[in-house]
Amino acid sequence: AFNRDDTPKLERLNLANNGLKGTISSDIFDIETLVQLNITTNFFNGSLPANIGQDFGNSNPLEVLDAGRNDLTGEIPENVYNASNMVNLVLSSNNFTGQIRSDIFTNLFQLRILALDNNGFSGPVPETLSPLSQLTTLALQKNDFDGVISDSICNATVKGNARIQLRSLTIDCEEVTCECCTNCGITARPRPRGS
Repeated sequence: AFNRDDTPKLERLNLANNGLKGTISSDIFDIETLVQLNITTNFFNGSLPANIGQDFGNSNPLEVLDAGRNDLTGEIPENVYNASNMVNLVLSSNNFTGQIRSDIFTNLFQLRILALDNNGFSGPVPETLSPLSQLTTLALQKNDFDGVISDSICNATVKGNARIQLRSLTIDCEEVTCECCTNCGITARPRPRGS
């Protein structure tokens, strides 16, 4: 277990490609200095801890969370939607479900990469992108989304002198109408690893 008293200055933790199994300890997200966590390509299961992205006073320092290619389930924890310093959020190739909150982009204004592809997310794609002046990659393919990619996303809204630099937008075009997608994903999701 991680004890924040034993790790007072831990900023980056890379546990990628280690064949790790089990659930993710919530203790990791009690480390107030943690800026980057990479746990990609392991065999973690269960849900993401509820305290991920928690507020430590005036904000949470977590900028990068790469939890792709595991066997994680459940919905995105509520605190993630408030992690205002998040730059890269990669939850690709897991078994997440549920709808993406419509306000995901409201507080995640620093976000550059949002990769939610190859999961079981459903419902409409959030409509507004305007606060995200830095988003470059939005990967939503191989889910169960429906509806239309909004004009707000397609038009790369101008905000002040900054223009959204959305260079890669991928979704399942057979399920979601998208006039501006750079790639159309495949609607059938592969079987989860370990199945």
